[in-house]
Amino acid sequence: MSESELLASQWRILKEGEQELIDEVEKHKRKLNSLMEELATKKELLQRNIPELREAVETHKDAISSRCRFLERRRLAGTHRGEKKEFARMLRNQKKQLVRLQNSNAPEEILERSKRMIFEIEAPINELEVLYYWMEVEDRKRQQAAQQILDDKLDRIGAIEEHYRQTKQYLQEAVCESEQRRKQFRSERVQWAAKTRTHLEWILKNEPLYKEDAVCQYRENFPADNLSNLFPPTSAPVQATYRVGDKKRHAQPSFCPSPVAEAVPVARMQAWKFWVTFNPDEVGRELPQEKHKFLSILQSVLAREDYHDIKPGIVYDKLRAVSKMTLQQRQKIKTIRDSEPLGWKILKVGRGHRLFLLIDEEGRHIRFIPRQRKKSYLRR
Repeated sequence: MSESELLASQWRILKEGEQELIDEVEKHKRKLNSLMEELATKKELLQRNIPELREAVETHKDAISSRCRFLERRRLAGTHRGEKKEFARMLRNQKKQLVRLQNSNAPEEILERSKRMIFEIEAPINELEVLYYWMEVEDRKRQQAAQQILDDKLDRIGAIEEHYRQTKQYLQEAVCESEQRRKQFRSERVQWAAKTRTHLEWILKNEPLYKEDAVCQYRENFPADNLSNLFPPTSAPVQATYRVGDKKRHAQPSFCPSPVAEAVPVARMQAWKFWVTFNPDEVGRELPQEKHKFLSILQSVLAREDYHDIKPGIVYDKLRAVSKMTLQQRQKIKTIRDSEPLGWKILKVGRGHRLFLLIDEEGRHIRFIPRQRKKSYLRR
């Protein structure tokens, strides 16, 4: 096996460990998203008739309380002249109302309700007490049944929320741990790249994405080693002058080699590609490299999703600026830790909007999700 093949084999082993971590992080994120959808669906189903159950419980309570107050008034009417006159007036009105209902052929249910009201006003107090007792027994049974169902649903919703909270915390910690291990893997690869001059030369030739970090680390490890022969010299224009007769004239600038500078060359790399999506689990749509086509397609995609107030030009400029950053600068962009989508980076786009970015350094492509600012930091 040649030395180059040996280095390539060692590098491949180092990268395999990171790829396993990347897959592990993505697995945790997919599991969390799937869990959120599953629990959100269960919670929604449980919440559907909670308002009706609460209303039923209160209705039965109110019915019992109302009959108690009415019964106290009937008892008071036996000794209180004002209450007695009031009940007499109520009885006359109810009897007149019953006649009108009968003459208008009102439904039997309405007629029965009117007759019951007349009975409750004029029936002997002991008969009314018996009637209300059995009505209260029935109402309390129904109230307790509704309350039991309500409590059961609320307990299940609470269990779902606690399960989600614990699982989310566990998965977030797992993602953070994997991210830290991934950074450690990268640090180990950079250290490997700066281990010897041979390692560094192989990296410069085969892994340009690591060249800046590798060169910096190598210079830190071997400050006395001159790397000038690894990089082509730069040229700078020199302003020459000459005289014609007595007048000083300026010649056209000529180029001559400048002192050799140890600068990392700009490697020819593939252009960055961009995908727009509105779901972190979907790849989304690739946007063209040409600016006018990029803007045209992005504007139609945003309009279809009702994002009419995002200016495609600003999005384009922001993405291009990110693609021109150094790796270290992109790593400093804030990463989402406690909301969705987990592990994505977040970038301001004006006051009202944000971009979520999933940056693939090795593949040199960026998936991004446009979102309104007020919806960008919601915890799920």
